Amino acid sequence: MTYSYMEFATATGRSPWHIRKLTDQGKKMGGGIDTPSLCGRKYNGWDVNHAAPEAGPRPDFACRNCWEAFKEMS
Repeated sequence: MTYSYMEFATATGRSPWHIRKLTDQGKKMGGGIDTPSLCGRKYNGWDVNHAAPEAGPRPDFACRNCWEAFKEMS
């Protein structure tokens, strides 16, 4: 797994999940993400423990800009 869905500390129940590239430290489930989202946001946040973006099509709750960047990279 190279990418992860993540949420920002300012997320609400209606906020989209973003995608970020993982480092060798892996997922940061308790916070402290160490890379920005693919759409360029650099705020504090955490990874979510669900399927990786590589697993299939963009879910309705994923950031469209992150998904487009992810598709270009893969």
